[in-house]
Amino acid sequence: MKYLLLIIFTAIAVTLMAQSATYLQKKAEQLAGVSPFQDEIDGQSSAPILYQDKKVIAFNSDAPQMPVHVLIIPKKRIATLNDLKKSDHEILLKMIETARKIAKDLGIAETGYRLAINTNEDAGQSVFHIHLHLLGGHKTGPMVDQTWRNKSDKPSSAYLKDQQNVEKAFGEYYHAWLSNSESAVMNTLASDAVIMPQGLSPKKGLDEIRAFWFPKDGSKTTIQKFDYTIDELKVDLNTAFVRSSSVLSFTYEKDGQTTTRNDQKQVHTTFMERDTDGQWKVKCKMWSTVN
Repeated sequence: MKYLLLIIFTAIAVTLMAQSATYLQKKAEQLAGVSPFQDEIDGQSSAPILYQDKKVIAFNSDAPQMPVHVLIIPKKRIATLNDLKKSDHEILLKMIETARKIAKDLGIAETGYRLAINTNEDAGQSVFHIHLHLLGGHKTGPMVDQTWRNKSDKPSSAYLKDQQNVEKAFGEYYHAWLSNSESAVMNTLASDAVIMPQGLSPKKGLDEIRAFWFPKDGSKTTIQKFDYTIDELKVDLNTAFVRSSSVLSFTYEKDGQTTTRNDQKQVHTTFMERDTDGQWKVKCKMWSTVN
Protein backbone atom coordinates (compact mmCIF):
# COMPACT_ATOMS: atom_id res chain seq x y z
CA MET A 1 0.00 0.00 0.00
CA LYS A 2 2.75 2.45 0.94
CA TYR A 3 4.45 1.82 -2.42
CA LEU A 4 1.20 2.58 -4.24
CA LEU A 5 0.88 5.85 -2.35
CA LEU A 6 4.49 6.69 -3.18
CA ILE A 7 3.81 6.10 -6.87
CA ILE A 8 0.69 8.28 -6.74
CA PHE A 9 2.46 11.12 -4.95
CA THR A 10 5.39 10.91 -7.35
CA ALA A 11 3.05 11.06 -10.34
CA ILE A 12 1.30 14.11 -8.90
CA ALA A 13 4.62 15.84 -8.23
CA VAL A 14 5.87 15.15 -11.75
CA THR A 15 2.59 16.45 -13.19
CA LEU A 16 2.81 19.66 -11.17
CA MET A 17 6.43 20.22 -12.22
CA ALA A 18 5.90 19.39 -15.90
CA GLN A 19 5.24 21.90 -18.62
CA SER A 20 1.74 21.93 -20.06
CA ALA A 21 1.03 20.22 -23.37
CA THR A 22 0.04 23.53 -24.94
CA TYR A 23 3.29 25.13 -23.86
CA LEU A 24 5.38 22.22 -25.12
CA GLN A 25 3.63 22.39 -28.48
CA LYS A 26 4.28 26.11 -28.76
CA LYS A 27 7.94 25.58 -27.88
CA ALA A 28 8.34 22.76 -30.42
CA GLU A 29 6.73 24.80 -33.21
CA GLN A 30 8.95 27.80 -32.53
CA LEU A 31 12.14 25.74 -32.29
CA ALA A 32 11.32 24.10 -35.62
CA GLY A 33 11.73 27.49 -37.31
CA VAL A 34 14.33 30.23 -37.27
CA SER A 35 14.92 32.30 -34.17
CA PRO A 36 12.43 35.14 -33.61
CA PHE A 37 15.54 37.32 -33.25
CA GLN A 38 17.11 36.23 -36.54
CA ASP A 39 16.32 39.49 -38.36
CA GLU A 40 18.16 41.50 -35.70
CA ILE A 41 21.10 39.08 -35.79
CA ASP A 42 21.26 39.24 -39.60
CA GLY A 43 20.96 43.04 -39.68
CA GLN A 44 17.58 42.87 -41.40
CA SER A 45 15.64 44.68 -38.67
CA SER A 46 14.97 48.41 -38.56
CA ALA A 47 15.42 48.40 -34.76
CA PRO A 48 18.46 50.49 -33.72
CA ILE A 49 21.29 48.30 -32.44
CA LEU A 50 22.68 49.50 -29.12
CA TYR A 51 25.64 47.11 -29.13
CA GLN A 52 26.93 44.09 -30.97
CA ASP A 53 30.04 42.01 -31.42
CA LYS A 54 30.76 38.47 -32.58
CA LYS A 55 28.91 36.92 -29.65
CA VAL A 56 25.96 39.16 -28.67
CA ILE A 57 23.61 41.84 -29.94
CA ALA A 58 21.51 44.33 -27.94
CA PHE A 59 18.52 46.49 -28.86
CA ASN A 60 15.45 48.05 -27.28
CA SER A 61 12.45 45.84 -26.59
CA ASP A 62 9.49 46.50 -28.90
CA ALA A 63 7.18 45.96 -25.90
CA PRO A 64 8.97 47.93 -23.15
CA GLN A 65 7.90 47.41 -19.55
CA MET A 66 10.14 50.16 -18.18
CA PRO A 67 11.60 53.44 -19.54
CA VAL A 68 14.73 51.40 -20.25
CA HIS A 69 14.06 47.89 -21.51
CA VAL A 70 16.90 46.42 -23.53
CA LEU A 71 17.25 42.85 -24.79
CA ILE A 72 20.75 41.35 -24.88
CA ILE A 73 20.82 38.24 -27.07
CA PRO A 74 23.53 35.71 -27.94
CA LYS A 75 23.95 35.32 -31.68
CA LYS A 76 24.12 31.59 -31.12
CA ARG A 77 20.63 30.25 -30.54
CA ILE A 78 20.24 28.57 -27.17
CA ALA A 79 16.60 27.75 -26.41
CA THR A 80 16.60 28.10 -22.60
CA LEU A 81 19.08 28.43 -19.76
CA ASN A 82 18.57 24.71 -19.19
CA ASP A 83 20.14 24.12 -22.61
CA LEU A 84 23.27 26.12 -21.80
CA LYS A 85 26.41 24.01 -22.11
CA LYS A 86 29.69 24.46 -20.30
CA SER A 87 31.22 25.76 -23.50
CA ASP A 88 28.52 28.48 -23.59
CA HIS A 89 29.36 30.04 -20.23
CA GLU A 90 31.53 32.67 -21.90
CA ILE A 91 28.45 33.80 -23.83
CA LEU A 92 26.46 34.29 -20.64
CA LEU A 93 29.28 36.34 -19.11
CA LYS A 94 29.41 38.47 -22.27
CA MET A 95 25.66 39.12 -22.01
CA ILE A 96 26.04 40.37 -18.45
CA GLU A 97 29.07 42.52 -19.31
CA THR A 98 27.10 44.04 -22.18
CA ALA A 99 24.15 44.80 -19.90
CA ARG A 100 26.46 46.51 -17.44
CA LYS A 101 28.00 48.64 -20.23
CA ILE A 102 24.61 49.67 -21.64
CA ALA A 103 23.29 50.52 -18.17
CA LYS A 104 26.24 52.87 -17.72
CA ASP A 105 25.81 54.37 -21.21
CA LEU A 106 22.10 55.00 -20.57
CA GLY A 107 22.71 56.59 -17.16
CA ILE A 108 20.97 54.01 -14.98
CA ALA A 109 24.00 52.22 -13.53
CA GLU A 110 23.96 54.24 -10.31
CA THR A 111 20.20 54.69 -9.89
CA GLY A 112 19.70 50.95 -10.33
CA TYR A 113 18.53 48.35 -12.80
CA ARG A 114 17.35 44.76 -12.99
CA LEU A 115 18.61 41.86 -15.10
CA ALA A 116 16.30 38.93 -15.79
CA ILE A 117 16.29 35.77 -17.90
CA ASN A 118 12.97 33.93 -18.01
CA THR A 119 13.15 30.16 -18.28
CA ASN A 120 10.19 28.02 -19.35
CA GLU A 121 6.51 28.18 -18.53
CA ASP A 122 6.24 29.35 -14.93
CA ALA A 123 8.69 32.19 -15.62
CA GLY A 124 6.75 33.29 -18.70
CA GLN A 125 9.36 32.55 -21.38
CA SER A 126 7.64 32.98 -24.73
CA VAL A 127 10.66 33.31 -27.04
CA PHE A 128 12.90 30.25 -27.16
CA HIS A 129 16.22 31.94 -27.74
CA ILE A 130 17.66 33.04 -24.41
CA HIS A 131 17.72 36.78 -23.89
CA LEU A 132 18.68 38.97 -20.99
CA HIS A 133 16.27 41.75 -20.03
CA LEU A 134 17.89 44.98 -18.85
CA LEU A 135 15.20 47.00 -17.01
CA GLY A 136 15.59 50.43 -15.43
CA GLY A 137 14.85 54.13 -15.52
CA HIS A 138 12.17 53.73 -12.84
CA LYS A 139 11.67 51.77 -9.62
CA THR A 140 11.20 48.20 -10.76
CA GLY A 141 8.81 47.21 -7.96
CA PRO A 142 8.47 43.63 -6.68
CA MET A 143 10.83 40.91 -7.78
CA VAL A 144 7.83 38.81 -8.80
CA ASP A 145 4.06 39.16 -8.63
CA GLN A 146 3.06 39.55 -4.98
CA THR A 147 -0.14 37.46 -5.05
CA TRP A 148 1.49 34.39 -3.47
CA ARG A 149 3.31 36.47 -0.88
CA ASN A 150 0.32 38.56 0.15
CA LYS A 151 -2.68 36.29 -0.29
CA SER A 152 -1.40 32.81 0.40
CA ASP A 153 -3.01 30.81 3.20
CA LYS A 154 0.52 30.58 4.58
CA PRO A 155 2.04 34.08 4.18
CA SER A 156 5.80 34.30 4.01
CA SER A 157 7.83 35.31 7.05
CA ALA A 158 8.77 38.54 5.25
CA TYR A 159 5.09 39.43 4.84
CA LEU A 160 4.35 38.67 8.49
CA LYS A 161 7.30 40.84 9.52
CA ASP A 162 5.97 43.68 7.35
CA GLN A 163 2.59 43.34 9.06
CA GLN A 164 4.26 43.61 12.45
CA ASN A 165 6.25 46.66 11.41
CA VAL A 166 3.14 48.37 10.02
CA GLU A 167 1.21 47.61 13.20
CA LYS A 168 4.05 49.07 15.27
CA ALA A 169 4.27 52.23 13.15
CA PHE A 170 0.50 52.59 13.24
CA GLY A 171 0.56 52.46 17.04
CA GLU A 172 3.31 55.09 17.13
CA TYR A 173 0.91 57.54 15.49
CA TYR A 174 -1.51 57.24 18.43
CA HIS A 175 1.25 57.25 21.01
CA ALA A 176 2.58 60.46 19.47
CA TRP A 177 -0.78 62.14 20.00
CA LEU A 178 -0.86 60.96 23.60
CA SER A 179 2.55 62.58 24.15
CA ASN A 180 0.99 65.88 23.02
CA SER A 181 4.16 66.53 21.02
CA GLU A 182 3.81 68.32 17.69
CA SER A 183 7.15 67.00 16.42
CA ALA A 184 6.33 63.42 17.43
CA VAL A 185 3.02 63.51 15.57
CA MET A 186 4.48 65.10 12.44
CA ASN A 187 7.31 62.56 12.41
CA THR A 188 4.79 59.74 11.84
CA LEU A 189 3.75 61.25 8.49
CA ALA A 190 5.17 60.80 5.00
CA SER A 191 6.61 63.97 3.48
CA ASP A 192 3.72 64.14 1.00
CA ALA A 193 1.01 62.96 3.38
CA VAL A 194 -2.64 63.88 2.97
CA ILE A 195 -5.30 63.96 5.69
CA MET A 196 -9.03 64.07 5.02
CA PRO A 197 -10.97 65.34 8.07
CA GLN A 198 -14.69 64.64 8.11
CA GLY A 199 -16.65 67.39 6.33
CA LEU A 200 -13.55 69.44 5.45
CA SER A 201 -11.31 69.79 2.44
CA PRO A 202 -8.19 67.59 2.33
CA LYS A 203 -4.99 68.96 3.83
CA LYS A 204 -2.05 68.16 1.57
CA GLY A 205 1.57 68.15 2.61
CA LEU A 206 3.22 68.67 5.99
CA ASP A 207 2.78 72.46 6.04
CA GLU A 208 -1.01 72.32 5.55
CA ILE A 209 -1.37 69.46 8.02
CA ARG A 210 0.72 71.21 10.64
CA ALA A 211 -1.32 74.42 10.26
CA PHE A 212 -4.55 72.42 10.66
CA TRP A 213 -3.53 70.30 13.63
CA PHE A 214 -1.24 72.77 15.38
CA PRO A 215 -2.48 76.28 14.48
CA LYS A 216 -0.53 79.30 15.74
CA ASP A 217 -3.66 81.04 17.05
CA GLY A 218 -3.10 80.69 20.78
CA SER A 219 -5.21 77.55 21.06
CA LYS A 220 -4.12 74.38 22.80
CA THR A 221 -5.40 70.84 22.38
CA THR A 222 -4.48 68.23 24.99
CA ILE A 223 -5.10 64.56 24.23
CA GLN A 224 -6.00 62.56 27.32
CA LYS A 225 -7.10 59.29 25.78
CA PHE A 226 -6.65 57.80 22.33
CA ASP A 227 -7.41 54.06 22.36
CA TYR A 228 -7.50 52.26 19.04
CA THR A 229 -8.36 48.87 17.58
CA ILE A 230 -7.08 47.57 14.25
CA ASP A 231 -9.97 45.93 12.40
CA GLU A 232 -8.12 45.09 9.18
CA LEU A 233 -4.50 45.34 8.04
CA LYS A 234 -3.10 44.42 4.65
CA VAL A 235 0.35 44.94 3.16
CA ASP A 236 1.21 45.09 -0.54
CA LEU A 237 4.95 45.53 -0.98
CA ASN A 238 5.63 49.15 0.11
CA THR A 239 2.03 50.15 0.80
CA ALA A 240 -0.25 49.13 3.65
CA PHE A 241 -3.97 49.57 4.31
CA VAL A 242 -5.31 49.80 7.86
CA ARG A 243 -8.97 50.02 8.84
CA SER A 244 -9.41 50.88 12.50
CA SER A 245 -11.65 52.38 15.19
CA SER A 246 -10.73 54.61 18.11
CA VAL A 247 -12.01 56.30 21.26
CA LEU A 248 -10.71 59.84 21.83
CA SER A 249 -10.87 62.19 24.80
CA PHE A 250 -9.36 65.69 24.70
CA THR A 251 -9.61 69.29 25.87
CA TYR A 252 -9.43 72.34 23.64
CA GLU A 253 -8.45 75.70 25.14
CA LYS A 254 -8.65 79.11 23.50
CA ASP A 255 -9.26 82.66 24.75
CA GLY A 256 -9.77 81.41 28.30
CA GLN A 257 -12.48 78.95 27.26
CA THR A 258 -12.10 75.19 27.61
CA THR A 259 -14.04 72.60 25.68
CA THR A 260 -13.92 68.94 26.67
CA ARG A 261 -14.77 65.90 24.58
CA ASN A 262 -14.88 62.51 26.27
CA ASP A 263 -14.93 59.08 24.64
CA GLN A 264 -15.51 60.35 21.12
CA LYS A 265 -15.81 57.31 18.84
CA GLN A 266 -14.17 57.42 15.41
CA VAL A 267 -13.55 55.14 12.46
CA HIS A 268 -10.36 55.50 10.43
CA THR A 269 -9.01 54.46 7.05
CA THR A 270 -5.25 54.80 6.82
CA PHE A 271 -2.80 54.16 4.01
CA MET A 272 0.81 53.78 5.04
CA GLU A 273 3.95 53.80 2.93
CA ARG A 274 7.44 52.42 3.46
CA ASP A 275 10.02 55.16 2.87
CA THR A 276 13.53 54.75 1.47
CA ASP A 277 14.88 54.14 4.98
CA GLY A 278 12.47 51.25 5.48
CA GLN A 279 10.27 53.17 7.93
CA TRP A 280 6.49 53.00 7.64
CA LYS A 281 4.77 56.41 7.60
CA VAL A 282 1.18 57.62 7.33
CA LYS A 283 0.57 58.49 3.68
CA CYS A 284 -3.15 59.22 3.75
CA LYS A 285 -5.63 59.28 6.65
CA MET A 286 -9.40 59.63 6.62
CA TRP A 287 -11.62 59.56 9.69
CA SER A 288 -15.14 60.32 10.82
CA THR A 289 -16.93 60.54 14.14
CA VAL A 290 -19.45 57.87 15.01
CA ASN A 291 -22.51 59.09 16.89
